Amino acid sequence: MIDSILSVYYKDKVTQEIYKAQSEHRLRLIDFWGIKEGDKVLEIGCGQGDTTVALAVKVGENGFVHGLDIADEDYGSPETIGKARKRILNSDVGKRIKMSFGCDLLNDDIIFDDDEFDVVVLSHCLWYFPDYEILEKILKKVKKYAKRVCIAEWNPLITNTNQLYHLHAAQIQSAVESFIENSDSNIQTMFYPNDIKTAVVSAGFKISDTSSIYSDDVYDAKWEVDMTLSAYPKKINRNENIPDRLKELLLSQIQAMREAKEIKPMASYVLNAVRCDE
Repeated sequence: MIDSILSVYYKDKVTQEIYKAQSEHRLRLIDFWGIKEGDKVLEIGCGQGDTTVALAVKVGENGFVHGLDIADEDYGSPETIGKARKRILNSDVGKRIKMSFGCDLLNDDIIFDDDEFDVVVLSHCLWYFPDYEILEKILKKVKKYAKRVCIAEWNPLITNTNQLYHLHAAQIQSAVESFIENSDSNIQTMFYPNDIKTAVVSAGFKISDTSSIYSDDVYDAKWEVDMTLSAYPKKINRNENIPDRLKELLLSQIQAMREAKEIKPMASYVLNAVRCDE
């Protein structure tokens, strides 16, 4: 299965190594969720399609994955989500995938049929949301589109000191972005497990299972630390809305991050939930 996923990505050795780790992690999430061959999946926040491709391989030729993202097709680096979509749709699994960008699911003109999908997936996309209320609103809307919802997000409740750098990078980014109107940053609002559970239950779902999935070889921690070190000192210094004392604190945390010797990712908090009978 992993070979089918990797065939979608560029063939150089470095890229294959990165996407092997990223894809194996996604397959662990999908196995926990119990998504099976033939399922029709609505994926919210598909981005460059890392989870989308893994889902498409898992559901097989009789399944279907429709990925939505609020970002425009020119968003993303080093590969834009538009270029990623073109690459994915031209691959062997492309016929069972649709990716729609510039789609705010909460807009009234974006609708699907009742129970059109078997499951709705939100995979490592919650921290992109501008506030906590967005998640509950999205869950309330998709409740009529599928009976099940599956969620995965990084868990800030760390168990290893080497995960501190990933955590601190996320905290710094979310703190800075809270002072920026209409931010398009990767991390805007940090959801903790209790935040996710509260939103799921409030939206009318019953949580059937939760777990923690740890993949120590994924690259997300390194990417977020590198982003914080390269971009955020300027963001902090140039933002007049951030109080001086908070600027000093954030900059000192970034300076301490430069001394990191071993960076490990946080675990993923994963959840299965079923729509409550009305």
